[in-house]
Amino acid sequence: MPLDRCLSVLLKPKYIDFAVKFAAYIKRKFFFKEVWCPEKALYDSVVAQSRSPSFFVELGVPDTPIGRFEVLAMHLFLLMYRFRSDKELFSLARALSQVAVNDLEQDLREMGVGDLSVGLKVKSLMEGLYGRFGVYADGVVSGDDLLERAIERNVFADIDFDSDASKYIAIYLRRVVVSFGSLPSENFLNGDADFGMPPSREEY
Repeated sequence: MPLDRCLSVLLKPKYIDFAVKFAAYIKRKFFFKEVWCPEKALYDSVVAQSRSPSFFVELGVPDTPIGRFEVLAMHLFLLMYRFRSDKELFSLARALSQVAVNDLEQDLREMGVGDLSVGLKVKSLMEGLYGRFGVYADGVVSGDDLLERAIERNVFADIDFDSDASKYIAIYLRRVVVSFGSLPSENFLNGDADFGMPPSREEY
């Protein structure tokens, strides 16, 4: 199709939104050089660990937008739990939260959520995220099965699942909490977050 024809099609009202998003994608993909920052490096580590197949294939977490969000939330919790007790990391925690907000907003837009609804949906997701942080924080220091029950309610809600799966994930979360607690602040300020091996039935 000739260029003038393409432009005339894209500039029709019903295609304007697509044209804007496409232009933003091209700019981000080919022209925008991202500046390195620790919060983005940490978030990239969160995303990479959250995509580990063991969560979905081995432990049965639903491989859906909601299931992937729940795994992401657990890994963000692990960092925020470490940051909350270290004044040197308070600013980094706020910056990491903003990166998460921006990413969730972009994901919603790519899923087709309209501009008028994105803000409300992001707010709802972040409220749910912080609610999970509180429950998981109580669970990791609890001597009972509080953490396992929280994982079942959030990660495996309304589906059939292996009851051992929540136990494996809870063991994993407690392990990473201990690991992160032993690391100096400088590791995180340098964008370094090693979650270790994801949970596996073979490990336990």
